[in-house]
Formats: sequence, C-alpha cells, structure tokens
Amino acid sequence: LSLHDALPILIAAVLAYPVWPRANAMWISATKRGNGPVFDNLVRTAYVTTVMVLSLATMAVGQQNPFLYFRF
Repeated sequence: LSLHDALPILIAAVLAYPVWPRANAMWISATKRGNGPVFDNLVRTAYVTTVMVLSLATMAVGQQNPFLYFRF
C-alpha cells in the first residue's frame, strides 16, 4: 500500500466521522477565550507547514534520477 493509495483512504476515514462540527466548536471556544489572534496564527502556520512538508515528500518520492539516462 503506497502513500498515494493510503492517504485518500485515511482522509476519507477521518472525514467519515463528524469531525467538522467538533472542530468548529473547538475553534469558536478557543477564539472566545481571548486567544483568537495567537491561536489563529498558530493554526495557519501549522497548516502551511503541513502542506509544504507533504508537497516536498510527494516531490521527493516521485522524482526520477536524471543520471540514469547517461548510461545509454
């Protein structure tokens, strides 16, 4: 089972549960406590970092070695 096969299955399994209402309620309660800007910046930074790491990992796995073609 490769990453390209497992990732959509994992995302579908997580999103099959009622995650969004709970996450939305947690977001609202966290921003009402006065930690709104700090919490918002932390979540955005974590999201961008996660997307960047996953993108770099996908590029590293799918990259072909250009020196393979110099042998022929």
